Amino acid sequence: MIHCLIMKKLFAMKTKKFLLLVVMQILVVLPLVAQELYTELEREMFGEPSELFINDIVAKPIKASTLNAKDGDTINDYQVERQFIDNYMKQINPNFSAGNLRVLTDLINDQHLVFDVIYKQIPVDGYSLTLHPLSDTTYVIMGANLFLNDIETTPVLTKEQAAEKLKLGDNRINDSTILSNRLIIFKDLKTEPYLCYKIEVAIDSFEHYYYYVSAINGDIIFREILSRSLQNN
Repeated sequence: MIHCLIMKKLFAMKTKKFLLLVVMQILVVLPLVAQELYTELEREMFGEPSELFINDIVAKPIKASTLNAKDGDTINDYQVERQFIDNYMKQINPNFSAGNLRVLTDLINDQHLVFDVIYKQIPVDGYSLTLHPLSDTTYVIMGANLFLNDIETTPVLTKEQAAEKLKLGDNRINDSTILSNRLIIFKDLKTEPYLCYKIEVAIDSFEHYYYYVSAINGDIIFREILSRSLQNN
């Protein structure tokens, strides 16, 4: 009887150890498989991820405020982090700096600091670097790779001249259909950066676009379709 109880206990202990081992293997293997699949997907869609995306693990600054971050915080609440990410950008190219900040909260209530990218005081459209808390002492910095080469940031055309060139290409575009017009740096993942005017145009309720017009020669670099209806914005 005692022998049977001992054997059952030993079997139960072995079973628990076996299950623990299986769980540990799953926890180790699945993330690696998922990362490999994600990397392969990135390669298929964009090319080599190492050339296009930043994914660096770095030590947190001593006085970081991230543990107390909350939605709605402003950049003034995170001067240490701002200087930290600013220095990181300047190591890539000294003309970069950290811009506006957004604090995002994920599904497990971790806060992430998203900094816009500025180049010589001009926003790099659609680019940002995010500080993800990895542990109490480390961050992961993620975002699209920043460009190394310097570009001209003195526009040849004014924003009014760029708008006039846009109007010449489409007689439906006029002062009343142009909603906004500002100077930015435009860079797609695989293209060279361009100094552009980002001109928002709403021709009617069903045609709403961003036009990226070269600030050097007035060429349309890219047109982005925003939505099928302004009523859905």
